Amino acid sequence: QLSELRRAYVSSFGGRVSVHIREFYKKDEQLLPGTKGVSLQPDVFSALVEHAAAIHARLSQLGGPMAPLSASGPPPATSHEATTPAVGSATLPSHRAASGGAAARSSAGSATGSDNKAATGEDFIDLGADKRVTMSKFSGRLQVDLREFYQKDGASLPGKKGISLKVAEWSTLVAALPQIDAAVQAKDMQYSLQLTPMRKVIIGEFKGRMNVSVREFYEKNGQLQHGAKGLSMTTEQWTRLSRGAEAFSANLPAA
Repeated sequence: QLSELRRAYVSSFGGRVSVHIREFYKKDEQLLPGTKGVSLQPDVFSALVEHAAAIHARLSQLGGPMAPLSASGPPPATSHEATTPAVGSATLPSHRAASGGAAARSSAGSATGSDNKAATGEDFIDLGADKRVTMSKFSGRLQVDLREFYQKDGASLPGKKGISLKVAEWSTLVAALPQIDAAVQAKDMQYSLQLTPMRKVIIGEFKGRMNVSVREFYEKNGQLQHGAKGLSMTTEQWTRLSRGAEAFSANLPAA
C-alpha cells in the first residue's frame, strides 16, 4: 500500500507475471482498480528498482527532504494483501518492447499476419478468426472498435458485427481487466461489468464453450435484452485482448 488509494501488487495470468502500480477507488465499501496506473513486466520493474537510488536522489534535490531509502532494498511484504489486490489475481501484461524490435515480436505469441504492429497490439489487436480491436474516429471523436472483419479483393474490411466504444468505456474495460481475467479463470458465468447503463462485459457459454462478450443491451418489458451491437470472444481471443490492451491503449491518440 503506497497510500490510502494507491497500491503496488504482483499478479499472474496465463503464465505471465506482472507488477502493477495502480490507483484505486472506493465503491460499496470495496476498493476497485481505477484507470490511472501502469503494469510492468518483470524486466521493466527490475530496471526501475535498479535506478531507484538515482531517482530518489534527484527527487530529494527537486522536492526537499524525503525518507531515506533502505540500504537493503524494499521491505518484504508483511501480509498476503501487500502483494495481491482484493480485486482479483489476473494480469494485464504489456507486449511493448522499448525498441519495438525482436522482443516485442517474440512476445506477441501466435497472432496472425506479418505486421509487427498488429502482433504487438500497437495499432490494433488481432484476436484471431478475423476479429480485431482497432482505433478510429467518427464525427471527430476517437473510438475503439471491437469488430469482425471480412476479406475483399485481398483487403481486410470491417464488418457489421461488432461494437464501437467511447474512450471512457474502453478505459473502464481496461481498468477492470484483472477482475475479468479472474472471472474467466474461475468460469464465473454470473460476472458482469457495466460500462454504461446499457453496455456490459459479460461471461457466457455457447455450444459448450465459454465466451466473453462486450455487448449493448436494450430494455423490453422492464428487462434488459441482448442487442445486436457487440462482439463475442472465445477465451483465447479474450486472452489476446487482455495481453495487448496496455500497448494498444498507450498508442491511442490524445482525445
